[in-house]
Formats: sequence, C-alpha cells, structure tokens
Amino acid sequence: MIDKGTAYNRINTVLLEMEKEVGLKLKINDNYFYDFYDFMFFIYDSYEYLVNGNNSFALAGNLPLIIDKNEGNIYTLIDFTDELEDFKFEELLLNGFLEKKSYLFEEF
Repeated sequence: MIDKGTAYNRINTVLLEMEKEVGLKLKINDNYFYDFYDFMFFIYDSYEYLVNGNNSFALAGNLPLIIDKNEGNIYTLIDFTDELEDFKFEELLLNGFLEKKSYLFEEF
C-alpha cells in the first residue's frame, strides 16, 4: 500500500510532465488533500497562484489527480469515475468531496 509521502512524490512527477504542456510551474494545494480508504485525491494549481495569490495565474478546469493506494495508478477525476465502484462513489459523497470541490467550476 502506498503512503502519503510516496503518493505525493508520484503526483509531483506527473505535475512536472504537465508543466511542459501548460507552461507554468504547478504545485499541490496542501489545503485540499483527501485520503480515503483505497485512494488519495490531490488538488493542484499554478505555483504563482498558490504561493503568491496572483489570480491571473489560477488554472481553470484542473481536475484532481487521484492515486490508487493499492495499485499506485494515477488517474484524473474523469478517468477515475469510469473505474469507480458504487461504494467508492458513495464514499466520495459521504465525505463531502464532490460538494467541497464545487469551487473548481465557479467563475471568478
């Protein structure tokens, strides 16, 4: 089973690859980390937005990255929901994940 430190490092490796595509330094938002029984959710945004609060650098449409703690596979939320079993989806709802993340879709 993967621990938080290992998961954090693996997600950062993915973010480094994503930086090449978006042209911005990316950072995990430590204020929004979710650890469930089988998986962990990592929210990220641009470094400039998270560290300096510069709204001009806030990313739009950045979905959480999810790591399966048993297999180590990393998914986007869209890919992950295709793989979800019903009880896992209910776990997300019960823990308020889907409600808490509604800010991802709000306009500022």
